[in-house]
Amino acid sequence: MMTPQDVQDAMAAELAALFADDIAKDQSGTAKAPHIFPQELPDPPETDSEPGDRSPYVQIIVGDGENQEGEAATVAVTLIFCIYDDDKSKQGHRVILHMIQLVAERFGKTPLLKPAAIRTGKMEWTLADDQPVPLYFGGMALTFSIPGFVKEDPLT
Repeated sequence: MMTPQDVQDAMAAELAALFADDIAKDQSGTAKAPHIFPQELPDPPETDSEPGDRSPYVQIIVGDGENQEGEAATVAVTLIFCIYDDDKSKQGHRVILHMIQLVAERFGKTPLLKPAAIRTGKMEWTLADDQPVPLYFGGMALTFSIPGFVKEDPLT
């Protein structure tokens, strides 16, 4: 049995491995792997003085799902990507697109999210319309199918 929480936990582990290389910079300019935040962003430390202090990060939001008797359940997952890039060329969106591409390739080629979730349907992605430079944001929506419940007959 796999639950929506298990999907979120497995996605966090998968993204940590996928983004293990230093693909984005923090506010100090140090290249690093993004933080992975399930569901909610943590409160920033009191020492943080600017909103980009937690970047780069990926937020994993389990939004909704559906269970129907005798069928696999579905779990909708939204990924929010955030990076900090204060370069004057204002090309931070390119890092976001690269992150989205890595996830799309991973789940396009191998839809299994271990141990038992399978990505189904289309993968949608977006860049924020108005990027609040030096922060850049993007998002991605994926749906996973997980084993459903089997009705138990108390008479057997």
